[in-house]
Amino acid sequence: MISVVMSVYNTPDDWLCQSIQSVLDQSYSDFEFLIVDDCSSQSNKEILVRYKNRDPRIHIIANCNNLGLTRSLNKAIFLAKGDYIARLDSDDMALPNRFQRQLKCFYENPQLVLCGTGTARLMDDREEYYKPLTGSSDYLKINLLFGNIFAHSSVMIRKSVLKANNLQYDERFLFAQDYELWTRLAVYGDVENIDEKLCVYRIHKEQISCKQIESQNDFRDKIVQRNLKGIGLNVPLKSINRCLNIFFAKGNSESCLWIISFTVRIVLALFARYKLTSVEMIKKILWNSVWLLKKSFLRGCNSI
Repeated sequence: MISVVMSVYNTPDDWLCQSIQSVLDQSYSDFEFLIVDDCSSQSNKEILVRYKNRDPRIHIIANCNNLGLTRSLNKAIFLAKGDYIARLDSDDMALPNRFQRQLKCFYENPQLVLCGTGTARLMDDREEYYKPLTGSSDYLKINLLFGNIFAHSSVMIRKSVLKANNLQYDERFLFAQDYELWTRLAVYGDVENIDEKLCVYRIHKEQISCKQIESQNDFRDKIVQRNLKGIGLNVPLKSINRCLNIFFAKGNSESCLWIISFTVRIVLALFARYKLTSVEMIKKILWNSVWLLKKSFLRGCNSI
């Protein structure tokens, strides 16, 4: 059985209805649907009650106080009875065969702990497919060192791994809590992304990734710093953004000596940890470093 987990806080009513209905319309029907009412609007509450009265698979968890997304999700996961946890935000939608496709991946790979999918980004009634990063589990884990590669609303997790290792969302992380959890969860098994449009993700000005982009990036930098420390690189928090400039091939000019020094360190660390699996990532980092060196040289190298 699957436990579908959603938290609701003042979601536009029509979006909430579409989101809930997308779960109820799944081709795989053996699930419980845990919806946390995080002190939401009265109209949201009425929608939840209406759907609960229609479908016994829906269970409403009403918070007495507004707990926020991280704590609300942990509350639902603690109560979940399913073998798998499927996430969906209250303004997003799951395509009808999403659960069935993800379960197939878990059945085929007993070591799989986390499975995401491709998403269609919906903005102003226009959809654009967002292809997920795919490849071997180790390749995905290498990329996970530098940033989130799983759409939160698309993931399914093996519940037994969470329980056995006492894993949950870290409540100190108000933002990027999903990325933080994935980096710890990935230690215990394989991860995978399905290159199919199985989720619709709304882009709007009220979502956290738009309203709190600076705070979200600050939390991301802390996670990246921890990830790099895990492969033997101690990088000051203030330098994490410089490291990401090399990984993403963006940013302004840097000290040429710093670029060369960090590139050598990250290449050696990746190869020592992941051996030949890291070759593609090493090629990318080397290419990006050359690009940044050229950019820095043309603008004049900064002092270290």
